Amino acid sequence: MSDDTDSPPEREMKDFKFRQMKKVQVFEPAEELPKDRSSLLTVSNKYGLTFVGLDRTFKVYMTQDILTADKAEGNSNVVVKGMPVLSAVTVGLNLHHLALSCDELTLSVCGESEETGLFISFYDVRTFMNKARPQKLPFASLQPAVDPGTLVQDLKWNPAQTSMLAACLSDGSMMILDVTDVVKVQAQLPPTSGITCISWSPKGKQVAAGKMNATVSQYTPALEEKKVIPPPHFYTSDEPVKALDVIWLRTFVFAVVYAAADGCLETPPDLVLISIPKKDEKVETKYLNFGDSVYGSCTERQHHYFLSHIEDWDLLFAASAASIEVSVMARQDEKMWELWILEDASRAELPVTETNEDTLPLGLAMDFTSQQEIQITDEKTLPPAPTMLMLSTEGLLCPFSLLNENPGVKQLVAPPVPLALEGERQPKPGSLTSQPAKPAAVVLSVPALFPNIGLTSAAASSAPAPAAATPSSTPLFSVVPTAPVSSSSSAFAFSVPTTFSTSSITSTFPLGGSAPLGLGSSSFSVASNTPPAPSTFSFSTPPIKLPAASASTPQNLSAASPPAIKLNLNERFSAVETPAPTFLFNSTIPKSVGSSSSIVAVPPLSATKPPTMAPVRQ
Repeated sequence: MSDDTDSPPEREMKDFKFRQMKKVQVFEPAEELPKDRSSLLTVSNKYGLTFVGLDRTFKVYMTQDILTADKAEGNSNVVVKGMPVLSAVTVGLNLHHLALSCDELTLSVCGESEETGLFISFYDVRTFMNKARPQKLPFASLQPAVDPGTLVQDLKWNPAQTSMLAACLSDGSMMILDVTDVVKVQAQLPPTSGITCISWSPKGKQVAAGKMNATVSQYTPALEEKKVIPPPHFYTSDEPVKALDVIWLRTFVFAVVYAAADGCLETPPDLVLISIPKKDEKVETKYLNFGDSVYGSCTERQHHYFLSHIEDWDLLFAASAASIEVSVMARQDEKMWELWILEDASRAELPVTETNEDTLPLGLAMDFTSQQEIQITDEKTLPPAPTMLMLSTEGLLCPFSLLNENPGVKQLVAPPVPLALEGERQPKPGSLTSQPAKPAAVVLSVPALFPNIGLTSAAASSAPAPAAATPSSTPLFSVVPTAPVSSSSSAFAFSVPTTFSTSSITSTFPLGGSAPLGLGSSSFSVASNTPPAPSTFSFSTPPIKLPAASASTPQNLSAASPPAIKLNLNERFSAVETPAPTFLFNSTIPKSVGSSSSIVAVPPLSATKPPTMAPVRQ
């Protein structure tokens, strides 16, 4: 895609190796190759947790269990199955992004469906450790007012401010969010900005945003543009490019991936290192073109680069959604960045399938918690090392130890600390925020989570009498508890708030729940082949008609926010926590000794008699 006049030096490196560890089966292989851009793997190095997602489910594992699996009998090609799961949550959305806040106490989960559109939900990580709360629910959620099919293109939490994150969407818009008990949009840029990727500065004071026009802009958290980095000179207008991915390495150093602006999947992206001059330097911006360093071959998936930087080692790792391998860029002794050429047995490559087809990454993360010594030979043992984890399209979690035997490198691993449950955030009134509808959209559906909810808005005080709820046979959300369900029989009824804006359109909001399937354990059991006994139920509530609102460039919403629809969860899932008479379960599912999963839904709301819940085989 470009000439090689600015190509970096290459070095054959024998002192750095990826050591393949035993793979862990965390999901069944996808029926079809996932093609959309996704990032479905993240780890908590502070608390020793690993989060993985695929389709409509995400799971939480103890990282120690994943690392200990390498001690199982057999060679490194063995796949370990039956890994203990700390928590598994199934939602009514197709997931495409998982990420952790800098204090590693908030997990953002992004998903989309045709019925509900895009949702960004936020879970307290302590919830996944809390056995007393079998249903794992987000404490806050955001429903952006975007066109159907819009996804989160990129999302990065601020590395210094625990509640702040930046997100850009596939329509070109960008938001700065503040996530506390509720989600607040602090500032945003409209789709015409053409934002394609984002990365915070190492200290979190500014955010870099790559764009469709191949520039990279530096913004403050209020989205005030401070500087623009022009595209490399070796790209021409005859073959325009866009910024595909970006990572802010140091104050004046960026790594940017450029791809064909027309989205052509046959044209491989280029990875370019950019060094911008300091304020007092009178030199030009330098571009170092590493090209397609991973030799991508797949032309079916959307282009996406997974970039990870280990600052203490001055190493940059790059994986592509179209390639099986990982490339390594390094800078030694403050010299120029170079491409390391590793020995064949020292490379990190995803395995092929049983039919000898490539598997490709859905996510990449670095773990620094391993306390296991690494046995190289009978005579040679190395101290614990960082671990690179990759989630493959076959549902395999593939770990690689990073063996860096270059002189003077720091030992970077440290054991995780226990996670206390104190301070766990739970859903509260107003914890779900819906942005105002676009001018073309007259009605914005309001998600219905649980019975006994109250919907509030700025127009609620002047709203007329509520419209009657319209029964629907379509499940509005699903909850997947993995704890045994009581077989006691009882009916349940709903109490519906009396203040709504009138509307005849029902709304949906999928959520999920789960129960702990097992705590961290060094032993692995074989996964049961017994299918779960799911059950379904549904209900509907009148949605809200919102006033239209227009966007400005940029607009700061922290001072004067438009009316937001908020969800009252005061009476959330009372059947689980308190014996509230308005929400009781009727189930014929027998108790079980082991772990189990089920999908629960709520029957249509009836004004004449309370509905009952019966298990339905899926």
